[in-house]
Amino acid sequence: VQSILHALAARADFSQLHVVQYITMAFLAHDGLLRAAELLQLQLSDVHWSSDHVRLRIRKSKANKLSGQPEFVYIYPSTSD
Repeated sequence: VQSILHALAARADFSQLHVVQYITMAFLAHDGLLRAAELLQLQLSDVHWSSDHVRLRIRKSKANKLSGQPEFVYIYPSTSD
């Protein structure tokens, strides 16, 4: 994925603000998700894709130290334009 981002950045027209914003968001999202996966010890089996949402199973976090039960986070696409 990172090589794809680098290829996009190499071809991007940085004189246009929306292009700069897009490339910046893409790199931040990529690097941020890698760090989050490292901290939360996410595995591929913890990510469940559905037709209308993504469910993340978080095995270890501050929220579940006492119960030991995994927490689930649901991510829905934005409906605002």
